[in-house]
Amino acid sequence: MTRKEILQLLDVYFAALKAERVEDLPFTHDITFEGPMVGAVHGETEVRKLVVEVARTFQNMELKVLGHVIDDHEVCTRAEMILPSGKVVALLDYFRFNDGKISHIQPYFDPRPMDEIWAFAQK
Repeated sequence: MTRKEILQLLDVYFAALKAERVEDLPFTHDITFEGPMVGAVHGETEVRKLVVEVARTFQNMELKVLGHVIDDHEVCTRAEMILPSGKVVALLDYFRFNDGKISHIQPYFDPRPMDEIWAFAQK
């Protein structure tokens, strides 16, 4: 994938989260999501279920994408999540791509402040 194609795919990803349109997310069938609050989730169906919950939380906060570091089919996206309380949480999303789709997502952030909006992860 070219840099331009990757950036377009990331724009689709973040816009779909904000609009709660997870059906628009271009995932591989064997995608993996590994997060600090939910552990590892495997497969397109299970990751979409999780991302539905994550997308709901984006309605309660602001996400500011600060930039991307792209190396072939791997990307790190630096962002800030601004919680309803005004607290800013630094976020680094690591992505891998395969055949024009997202094959791996791994967010890195301090989960402690997220309790106020991500209660679903504590089920």
